[in-house]
Amino acid sequence: MTAPIENRMISGLKILPYGDTIDGQVVICEPTSKDISDAIKAGRLETRNYQTDLEALKAEWMSECQNCLNPLETWKRVVTKYHAERIAYFVQNGWEHPISVNTEAAVTDGTHRVKAAIFKGFSEVKVTIPFSASDKRATGETS
Repeated sequence: MTAPIENRMISGLKILPYGDTIDGQVVICEPTSKDISDAIKAGRLETRNYQTDLEALKAEWMSECQNCLNPLETWKRVVTKYHAERIAYFVQNGWEHPISVNTEAAVTDGTHRVKAAIFKGFSEVKVTIPFSASDKRATGETS
């Protein structure tokens, strides 16, 4: 049985900002609307998926930070650029897969797509709704 899909108001979703912890310091890597617009205008549309390509992305970002005067600022710049370009990709190309949320409406997969929807001025997105434990018992599913 597949998880149901429904439209949800974006304002009701819990969307975390992009960020990393580097040497114990939190580095927020959240692109601005201008960053996204600039990526669109320049045709910088990132096709690599954060989850599946993270190892290669981090290796690329780390190589840009080597031998620089301020590694944290460089990390913030290159990672923010990635996120702006990934959101720009979805702004330009759209998406087919719904956003995944947990039972508390926190986005678990699809943050770039949600932020593309926000950039485009959408008020709703399609989301997959996870089954609760009681739903699984009622359908006879065990996992």
